[in-house]
Amino acid sequence: MQPPPISQLPGLYMADPKSKHLRFGQWFVNRYLAKVEGKDIDELYNSDNIGKCLSIIRKYYEYYQWELT
Repeated sequence: MQPPPISQLPGLYMADPKSKHLRFGQWFVNRYLAKVEGKDIDELYNSDNIGKCLSIIRKYYEYYQWELT
């Protein structure tokens, strides 16, 4: 499933009732990258820093050619 534009992710995360118990990176991985493995995924999943998460997520948007804006 292709995620929405990257600029919408923080708002969607905050609005998702399931996000109460998940960090931003965990939420994104669970929703859009569940079958992807690697160092970046581990870092994204375990990070508390939303800015760092968005930086890693941007790499995946570029790699998969998902809409950025």
